[in-house]
Amino acid sequence: MILSALSFLAGLVLVQQFQELPGSQWLIAVTVAVGIMAWLRHWRWVFFVMGLLWAIVFAMARLSDRLPESLEGIEIPVKGIIAGLPEQDERLTRFDFIIIDSAKKLPSKLRLSWYFPDQAINPSS
Repeated sequence: MILSALSFLAGLVLVQQFQELPGSQWLIAVTVAVGIMAWLRHWRWVFFVMGLLWAIVFAMARLSDRLPESLEGIEIPVKGIIAGLPEQDERLTRFDFIIIDSAKKLPSKLRLSWYFPDQAINPSS
């Protein structure tokens, strides 16, 4: 059981070394390979590849909810709520912003930076 857990962990760690995530065709091929390995009862390899797949699918899900590059640097009118406490210093204010209404399709939560703010930001309660 410990070796199976270590195999799963090794699969998770290996994904951290990838420069980019593989495509969906690769995921389908690896899923078929896991089925074959399970049928042949190579359990440690099954756990290794399952750790690999779990980390890749989780990373893909997290990356799918990000701002498209085509919208970076463009002013888009939005309505929302400042979530949490803003991080402020003399030249920069950073805060999490939960989108309520937007003219474009945006992620549900954004991390915004405001350089040289001219007024204080207050989080809603």
